[in-house]
Amino acid sequence: LVLPHLDALHAVARGIVSSDDLAWDAVQEALLCLWRESERPADLRPWLVRTVVHKSLHVDRARSRRIAHEDRAGVERLEPCPFCHPVDPFAGDELDGELEAALDSLSEEFRAVLVLRARDGLEYAEIAAALSLPIGTVRSRLRRARDRIAERLGFDVEDGAGVFRRSSGTRARSEGMRS
Repeated sequence: LVLPHLDALHAVARGIVSSDDLAWDAVQEALLCLWRESERPADLRPWLVRTVVHKSLHVDRARSRRIAHEDRAGVERLEPCPFCHPVDPFAGDELDGELEAALDSLSEEFRAVLVLRARDGLEYAEIAAALSLPIGTVRSRLRRARDRIAERLGFDVEDGAGVFRRSSGTRARSEGMRS
């Protein structure tokens, strides 16, 4: 019944919505309307074309509204990108330099324990074995090294989870310095 008209209906819908997928959606909607009709229309082809045009216009309007809504929502919820702020790369470089200076200021016994833990990722037992120290000494040196680094960088220890508060009030996480 409708099979001979499908290509022409798709072409009409495609001309309106400019998308194959949306065109097929409009054709399917028109065919559903035909199926819901209690009687078959007297002039089937003109009825189908008119219904496809109406469904295509509806699909196109819905797409336009959705795009406009998404654009508005994107602008209204515009959040700053922490990776895109122009000052951040320089702040990271500055902090790296401060961290290097703070590490250099540590005594060798504290620096060795901190570097083995933070940079090399060794466990306490591995550090103890590598430095021939009791594990309790490793823990205490690591804690004192972290405290001295935080003090040198101007951080106040906020909690035991490796989160520090800079004297200016900003927060930073001590990556790799957490136990």
